Amino acid sequence: MKKIVILCLTCLFLTTACEEKIKEIKILKDVENINVGKTKTVKLLNEGNYQVIYQSSDSTVASVNESGQITGLKEGTAVITASVSEGNQMVSMTVQVNETLKKVESISLGDLDESEIPAISTPKMDLYVNETKNIKLNILPEDAFNKEVYWKSRNPLIALVDQQGNVKGVKDGSVVIVAFAKDGSGVKGLIEVNVTKKK
Repeated sequence: MKKIVILCLTCLFLTTACEEKIKEIKILKDVENINVGKTKTVKLLNEGNYQVIYQSSDSTVASVNESGQITGLKEGTAVITASVSEGNQMVSMTVQVNETLKKVESISLGDLDESEIPAISTPKMDLYVNETKNIKLNILPEDAFNKEVYWKSRNPLIALVDQQGNVKGVKDGSVVIVAFAKDGSGVKGLIEVNVTKKK
């Protein structure tokens, strides 16, 4: 009877010891969003410091290298799997790849030919006191996701500008009108407005 008890305790000890050796792996984030052309690395908790094999369910949408770095290739969804041989462990995460949103690259103001965009020098506009003109706005690329701008006159005492790009002469002088991109790109366009009185 004692032998049976000892044998059972030994088996229990060995089983517990084996279980303790197999440490957990898990992905710390279930879902990731990646833009096309961008990379992110899988955040994996690897308590046993195991060698991990990464795979993508659709390598045309998102690829993954041996270090767990995921690259977005085209719009769509792919499942990234991390597996280890110890304990037949396998965990996965869903990756949503989004089309990269294009930001504004240049803003040109005034009547310019396409070959002059973006303008090398600051374009000019002539305006009479109390006259109003609309400033032509040229933004590249044409498929930028947000082409809205914020207009500002650097000297409202000479010329005013509204948020539709309409500039009005106030008194004689020169002033720079600026159009700032609203997409966070930091791009701006300039035009010099020369205001004179009618003779």
